[in-house]
Amino acid sequence: MIDEELSKLIDNNYLSKEYIDKSKYKGILVLDGKYVKVKGFESKIPFIYGVDYESHDIVVSSLCKSESTESFKKVFRILKEIDYLLKVVVCDNVLKSLIPAVKYYYPNVRIQLCLNHYIENVRTLLNVRTSNEHYIFFEEIYDLLYHKFGGNENHNFKKLLFKYEKDIRYKFILLDIYDDFDFLFTYLDNNRIPNNTNLIELFNSHFNNRITLAKGFNSLNTADRFLNALVVRRRTLPFTDCSAKFSYLNNICSLDYLSSTFPYKEITKSD
Repeated sequence: MIDEELSKLIDNNYLSKEYIDKSKYKGILVLDGKYVKVKGFESKIPFIYGVDYESHDIVVSSLCKSESTESFKKVFRILKEIDYLLKVVVCDNVLKSLIPAVKYYYPNVRIQLCLNHYIENVRTLLNVRTSNEHYIFFEEIYDLLYHKFGGNENHNFKKLLFKYEKDIRYKFILLDIYDDFDFLFTYLDNNRIPNNTNLIELFNSHFNNRITLAKGFNSLNTADRFLNALVVRRRTLPFTDCSAKFSYLNNICSLDYLSSTFPYKEITKSD
């Protein structure tokens, strides 16, 4: 009975294409993959989905076999077909496979890496949790990424590079930051752009309970149907715990917020 009902359910991406007022999307997409166990695959595979930041709506979703360029191309192709005007992608460090895919469909898109993930990688490299040996350097990296120094981030970076140019380990980390520089400070261009993927991590935690209970799926088809139902259901549930920044979403679901009949409140920078 459940399989029959899930098979009848509308496809999440079709729902976005046909029943959403696209003008209410602001084009800031938080993207991530939730890994699930599917029979026939040695390792878990990613269910990649994207949440529109301003509306908290799950615009796009796709069960993929890996986080490859082809998988991301599929996701961004669907977004293009939905007519989603993508401006900024916020993601963790999947740049190698993501950049060619997103640029293929959205050549002018900006990318913001999740600073929480990025700084955690640095913390792990320096063993900061178990030793204070590199704590001062770590704090300086933290202050650089979160713009605690103020001023120009390029100038602040060069000061650190000059200060630690003789320390091979620190210099390696700083040069790594240099390689990703264009993707670490996009959030400074607009205070509506998040510098983390916290929003989608919350969705992941909600989905995790359901996925854990399922204990894996017998096929791609059953996994796809179940996950599609999960995100469609999430889009129909009212938000209850949104922060002051997103208080306008409380007590409504994202589909209501994005429908043409809902009295939309334009969000400005001053808000």
